[in-house]
Amino acid sequence: MTAGSPEGAAPSRRTLVTTLAVVSVSQALLLMDTTVVAMATPAIGRGLGASIDGMAWIPNAYLMALAGTIPLWGGLGDRWGRWRSFASGLAIFALGSLLGALAPAVEILILGRALQGVGAAAVFALGMSLLTAVFPADRLASAMGTWMAVLGVGMCLGPPLGALVQEEFGWRGMFIVNIVVVLALLAVGWRAVPESRDPERRSADATGGLLFAVTIVAAVTALHLAEGALLGANAAPTLAVFLVTGILAAAVILRERRARFPVMPPAFFADPVYRALLIAAALVSFAHLSVLYLQTFHLQSSRGWTPLSTGLILLPLSLGIVVGGAVSARLARRYGERATATVSLLIVMGGMALLGLLGWGLSPFAIACANLLVGFGSGVAMPCMSSVAMLAIPRRQAGVASATLNTARQVGAALGVGLLLIAVTWISLLLSRQQEVTPDIPGTASAPPGRSVWSAVTGAAAYPEALALGTAFALSTLAVLVATLLTWRGIPARSPQTATR
Repeated sequence: MTAGSPEGAAPSRRTLVTTLAVVSVSQALLLMDTTVVAMATPAIGRGLGASIDGMAWIPNAYLMALAGTIPLWGGLGDRWGRWRSFASGLAIFALGSLLGALAPAVEILILGRALQGVGAAAVFALGMSLLTAVFPADRLASAMGTWMAVLGVGMCLGPPLGALVQEEFGWRGMFIVNIVVVLALLAVGWRAVPESRDPERRSADATGGLLFAVTIVAAVTALHLAEGALLGANAAPTLAVFLVTGILAAAVILRERRARFPVMPPAFFADPVYRALLIAAALVSFAHLSVLYLQTFHLQSSRGWTPLSTGLILLPLSLGIVVGGAVSARLARRYGERATATVSLLIVMGGMALLGLLGWGLSPFAIACANLLVGFGSGVAMPCMSSVAMLAIPRRQAGVASATLNTARQVGAALGVGLLLIAVTWISLLLSRQQEVTPDIPGTASAPPGRSVWSAVTGAAAYPEALALGTAFALSTLAVLVATLLTWRGIPARSPQTATR
């Protein structure tokens, strides 16, 4: 099973610690990179002379490659070896970072971001499977909690470290830091992280994996075109791409049903526990990204906050994830996974509902409290949901199971950002047009801090951005509500006395 221990032998403490550290730090690095690049996009655009459309594809290329190639990496990991594939992904991520650091034009940077996404897909696809293959079932929830806490620390460090590196070395320095950290991770993990694979998997369905990747590219492109169509662009190409996306999705389903070794086995979706938590994970990711993207957009564009100020107001979100991940396993042992995950998602809903008032002049203190609620609830819920979902699938299929679960999360995130931006654009345009034909209301051009929500609602036409943001967060809250119901129904009931993890 391992590179450092004989087949069937219990892994040593050094093996457990090293595996957990490499997996956690690798994924934390990827989250930091996403946050840092998002905050540095204006500087990148100025440095490369990129258009608004070109700048939009800097995150889009990464998200498409990430969501589209995760299933393929899961199958390759089970076939070729999970650690070998995980390490290959890190190397591809470093190569993409090198291309980004040397990019002379935005097109080369977009290619580098796509390569980063392909490499990151291996890390996200196989991280949980490496943990599941090494840690005993009774210690897996604790490992997942530590993993979530480390990711939270990475999110905390992302904004200030990114601002520091950008100030000292420019935006290209951020990509160089990625290369250095990846080389260190490979050096630490190469001899110590256990190797594991599925002995029954003799091949990986590369055709199905590539077909799924093309489908994700088409879906994200369709959403990107849809937002442009709302702003007056020709709608015909948008409809054509949506049609192609539907055809490709149907082809993926047919392919996976007939493939001998599918990248996303249909049998997984027949398991009620795994299926429910898979959908719930996608919905939570859909909602969680709204907290980051919509909040960052509003604070910097409408309130004029600096990237550093925005990063600081997001710190409670990251700190909440750290604390939540640290206590998740303890709460699950005491109250059971179902009660713990369900209550935690209700806390997330409370935070998102509060952020729905963001456009009405919500105070910085209230924003920080809302971020703390969302972070803590997510930090507690996600390890519970992940560990239960992974244990519902045979351990030999851990790579594909982990990849499928992470695919759901990334697809939810990628499509969620596009759908929410469309909702914000559509509502803003609708209300702006309404405002053009209604009398001006003195003092209601924006929603200043201190103005009551009731008085703001009575002048709804004068608050297009506020209502658009409120509607987007309402949709996110609804998504978490559905995820909560699925989690309650999906996770088997377990009393605190019989809980084993």
